[in-house]
Order: sequence, then C-alpha cells, then structure tokens
Amino acid sequence: IALSVVFDLTRIIQAALANANPSRQTLRYLKDTLELLAGQILGIRLGSQLSRPQIVDELIELILKERAAARKAGDYAKADALRSELQRLGISIKDTPKGTLWTIT
Repeated sequence: IALSVVFDLTRIIQAALANANPSRQTLRYLKDTLELLAGQILGIRLGSQLSRPQIVDELIELILKERAAARKAGDYAKADALRSELQRLGISIKDTPKGTLWTIT
C-alpha cells in the first residue's frame, strides 16, 4: 500500500508541474513527503542524480521483487494484489520464463 501511495504522490507532483504553477512551499512539501515515504519508509534513496523516470523504474522493480517473493512463498493473494495495484496505476506486467516484463500503458 505504501508503494501505491508513492506512485499516487508522484502522479500528483507530475500533474502539478505540468498543469499548474505550484508555489515553492507546495513543491517543498510534496518533495519532503515523497522523500519520507520512499526514503525513510521504503528505503528507496531519492536524490538529484535520479530523474523522475529512473525513480519510477526503481519503484516498479521494487514492487515486482515483492511480487516475486510473494509468489515464491506461495502467497498468491499478495502477488495478485500487487499485480492489480500495478494495473490500477497503468502498469502492465507479463510473466515470462526469463522473468517479469512490464510496460507503462
């Protein structure tokens, strides 16, 4: 669930940057919130060296690792829930013999 919140927040930030002229205070608040969720809670290091697409890629890969671990442990309900959440966010995944492939739709 925390990952879906990070994705939702990322979409909010992208929409704010594309469609509005947010104040510096608003941008700082959104950035701090994203860093708290991604960095301190999920352990994803965010920094100026990563662009938005790289951050999204890393988050998707993290979710897919969690899904693979759930499948390996036989927790198919969790694996299915992660797949459903990715689909809700516009991310299609396909399991292949060589691993899971994903695309943003």
